[in-house]
Amino acid sequence: MPTQSTKKLKSAIEKNLANLNLFKNIFCLRISQNLCSVITFITLINLTAYLATVNDNISISLLKSKELFLELIFPE
Repeated sequence: MPTQSTKKLKSAIEKNLANLNLFKNIFCLRISQNLCSVITFITLINLTAYLATVNDNISISLLKSKELFLELIFPE
């Protein structure tokens, strides 16, 4: 059963991912797709590193779902 802090952290992660996707959609219109992918990937790495310091269990589950992140950053 998730704790209250885990629920809050999960909500914050979902908001960050939504903001990241919005940033990607707007920002990529102005610069090359490759540069945008690199910037988005670096942002995602920083978010994951932050989560690793906040909650090990959540960050481990995020790292396990790296396919989802790569799909978000590098759509086919």
